Amino acid sequence: MKEQHKAMFMALRDGQLDYLFEEHEAPSADGAGALTDFERAVSVVRGPRYLFNVCLAHEALEQFERALDACEQVRSLEPPASLSAKIEQRIAIIREVFKDRPNVKVETFSGLLARLPDSTRIFPGHEYLVRNLEFTLDREPGNAAAQDLLARVRVVDPAEAPVTTLADERCINTFMRLDSATLIERLRAAYPDLDPHPDARTVFLRLRELRNRW
Repeated sequence: MKEQHKAMFMALRDGQLDYLFEEHEAPSADGAGALTDFERAVSVVRGPRYLFNVCLAHEALEQFERALDACEQVRSLEPPASLSAKIEQRIAIIREVFKDRPNVKVETFSGLLARLPDSTRIFPGHEYLVRNLEFTLDREPGNAAAQDLLARVRVVDPAEAPVTTLADERCINTFMRLDSATLIERLRAAYPDLDPHPDARTVFLRLRELRNRW
């Protein structure tokens, strides 16, 4: 880890700073390196300030979905009021930028991924598996595969997150289970105007809306 990053982390730890990245500026040439260091710090100490900087780094690198997920995770850590206000502001900004992106995601899931074999391995670049499994179980409480995997990964070091396959993801990832009767039934409870037999695109986009707020 670079010495300047160590000093920054100490300032964050001690509450001297809430964030290091200037929210209105383009990312520095070392933005990706800083992101890597922050993710390492989070794997050791899951502090809200570290996670908030992960959010800002992803946003600076235009990785908006990852930025949103990181910011939403900070909420669950009960950050101080001053930081909480910044988090809510960033989430609102990221959602505004990201609002047109789900259509791209639909094409990725229904097009590219659908053509890949079940044996395709999914290597996690970031540890969101627990939260994703929790969302799947929120939508499909009876999903036994997701229940089993969640019980196992809760006790695993995030740095050693398991490698899944597309076959696994089709069982545990709610965004790859768009024809699930339980999922659609619960989705209609959240969106009463939803057609009883919605197409996959509609299910995906409504799920994305829920996930953005979840």
